[in-house]
Amino acid sequence: MNYNSKQIEYASFLRRVGASLIDTIVLVLITIVVSFVFGIFSYFLFGPGASDVVGFFLGLVVGWMFYALFESSELMATPGKLALGIQVQDEDFQRLTFGRATGRHFAKIFSNATLGIGYLFPLWTERRQTLHDIVAKTVVIKK
Repeated sequence: MNYNSKQIEYASFLRRVGASLIDTIVLVLITIVVSFVFGIFSYFLFGPGASDVVGFFLGLVVGWMFYALFESSELMATPGKLALGIQVQDEDFQRLTFGRATGRHFAKIFSNATLGIGYLFPLWTERRQTLHDIVAKTVVIKK
């Protein structure tokens, strides 16, 4: 998708927050179901302590797959971003590869490590990028 620079409208901070809230709800529901199913299997196969470990790692994997698969798909958006009409693209306004989407997801560690200040970057950056967008070389735009 090629964009003329005059056509591009970067997603607002509030739109991104709203999308994040929706995604969190969807992701929690998915994680509960997946953890419940795998927790039952691990409990019976490996004992009571194993289900906690399995649940922890499943949470990490489910979150990673959720964001990386949705954002690198043809939709270029998670359910929350779709609902609010925004997409994630690379800085050349192309669809993310799975690798870049993975990098963007794990770059959120930097946004979190700044006590959340990395998530506030869209309030003062020209392209409304978070710290993890800057690290991953991505932008979030209105469709």
